[in-house]
Amino acid sequence: MALAAAAAAAAGPGALDRGVVGGGGGGTNNDTLEGVPQYEEEVEKCKRFLLEFEDGAFMDDDDDEEEDGTGGIPGRKKYKVFLQRIADRELSSLLVQMDDVLTYPQLLPAGDGDSVEDFVQRIMGNAQRYQGLFSEAVQQ
Repeated sequence: MALAAAAAAAAGPGALDRGVVGGGGGGTNNDTLEGVPQYEEEVEKCKRFLLEFEDGAFMDDDDDEEEDGTGGIPGRKKYKVFLQRIADRELSSLLVQMDDVLTYPQLLPAGDGDSVEDFVQRIMGNAQRYQGLFSEAVQQ
């Protein structure tokens, strides 16, 4: 499974409804809704994942470094490479693999009561919203 986040997000950060999960409703204050993920926290999770996820099997096409025998260079920050390509205008979109998110337990701070599986379920359950969240993370 994958989520495509438009790298060149046409809508600015103010275009998303930050007050209500799933849009609509206008003036609802998320600070009073228990159990509802906060917009800023979810964007931070997306950003942390994009900048820190390492894939030992990932190999950048431009790599001249020596491989580890598994077809990749260990410790490569897969999505960080893609973000640089987006910045260099070599790519215009980013494909986020849900399997990568599931295998990244460092995504969530210890003791926050959330799990990576819950985060992935929210992404799959509201892909359009999370496409916007990942787009915002790319812009930051």
